[in-house]
Amino acid sequence: MNHRTLGLACLLLLASVVKVPAQVEAPAPETPVEPAAAPAITAPVNPRDELFVVRNVAVDATGDTVSEARETAFADGRLFALTQLLGRMAVDRTQLGEDTLTDEQITGLVEAFEVNSERTTSGRYIGNLTFAFDPAAVRNLLQARLVDFTEVVSKPVLVVPVFRSLQGERLWDSPNPWLDAWLDFFDTERLVPVVVPYGDLADVADISVAAAMTGDRPSLRAIADRYAAGDAIVAIAEPYGGGLTVTLNHYGALGGESSSLLYVPNADTLQTLLAAGVVQATDTLETEWRERNRIQASETNVLAVLVPVTVPSEWFQTQSRLSRVPTITATKIISLSPTEAVMEFQFIGSQSQLQVALAQQNLSLEGEYGTPRLLPTDGARVLP
Repeated sequence: MNHRTLGLACLLLLASVVKVPAQVEAPAPETPVEPAAAPAITAPVNPRDELFVVRNVAVDATGDTVSEARETAFADGRLFALTQLLGRMAVDRTQLGEDTLTDEQITGLVEAFEVNSERTTSGRYIGNLTFAFDPAAVRNLLQARLVDFTEVVSKPVLVVPVFRSLQGERLWDSPNPWLDAWLDFFDTERLVPVVVPYGDLADVADISVAAAMTGDRPSLRAIADRYAAGDAIVAIAEPYGGGLTVTLNHYGALGGESSSLLYVPNADTLQTLLAAGVVQATDTLETEWRERNRIQASETNVLAVLVPVTVPSEWFQTQSRLSRVPTITATKIISLSPTEAVMEFQFIGSQSQLQVALAQQNLSLEGEYGTPRLLPTDGARVLP
């Protein structure tokens, strides 16, 4: 092994991920006191684990003492947070048998928690909590009970909202109440996050209403890239029969097109109708993504891949991206040369689902025959 290969090998061995140990909840004091500092999520959350963090869990419980009320509130909060998490992961809760889980088992799934706010009165505890679940523990539970699930988070999807009425089609021209409805929508805890352009001068320069209606690829790609989004969706809303029709024209970042038509029943006001249309559209995107990426709990696979390694920084960049792919449960270096490494992935789901998960981190498996090569899809290869 030459000096360059030896140096690179040492750097590869140092590229390990340190797991923050689970935090243990300290028992509450029996005597009511001023709100104490609770064990907190002290380390930044790994982006791949963000799905497993449930925020703003409101609790309100009573007991003979403040301590008893607090324990009840935390137990209620843990159960609620777990229910929210399972909903995100598209888990069939009847298949899981959620009602058979004890509070002790649920507590074992919690890696850390944080008290955002708390207030106590005699025998009552009111608080707002955040729970971070241990991804491996949750995954192991689901796999042990043979429960299918989804945990791959999509790249942000850019939505271009076009409003059609008797006055014509509007995108950037005011008023566009459909654009306003999308800008008012806020829900960060989704598998398919959406971004909506504000309609500034750069947006107007990137894409016109005519280009949006015809699905002009260069225009859609230009504005999607500027917002660091993957796929682009032209969402066309038109009042019809007292309700609202919504057409979602979906343009994939790597090619491919699809379209779906939704209908929203009538509402008291146009603003309410459009807000309901946004919720139905985002729910549709979420459902379609979950169904495409639902993993069979019993399906685990191993795959060997070639990873180009010309300089250490290129390797670290690849490692960073791989660390954010949730369906890869383990990696191992099989061999190393001055120009490439052979790695082995252990992953859950099918190889096509792995390809989708890699694509969300700008990686792709290339090559139809032999050992596939793992390459960046955004031209981010580091040159020597």
